[in-house]
Amino acid sequence: MQVSYRSGIHPLKRIPKSSELSMNAIGRFVRERRKANGFTQAQLGALAGTGTRLISEIERGKQTVRLDAVNRVLETFGKMLAVADLPPE
Repeated sequence: MQVSYRSGIHPLKRIPKSSELSMNAIGRFVRERRKANGFTQAQLGALAGTGTRLISEIERGKQTVRLDAVNRVLETFGKMLAVADLPPE
């Protein structure tokens, strides 16, 4: 029996979930903006009303961070989480 794979995806290659891609993108954004503004993680945490640990978790793309906490950090940079269409495959 021959098996075909859609879009050339090999079954052994792990495909990241869209939530992982999103959290990684958010983490990169937060890290880049924090560094561009010359903030330490502790300083950003204080500005956002959170702790250093949360900033570290967001920057690492941790999947289980509370959305309200992520929004508090993003608001520091004039941003917020929003619903968006998935990119086409």
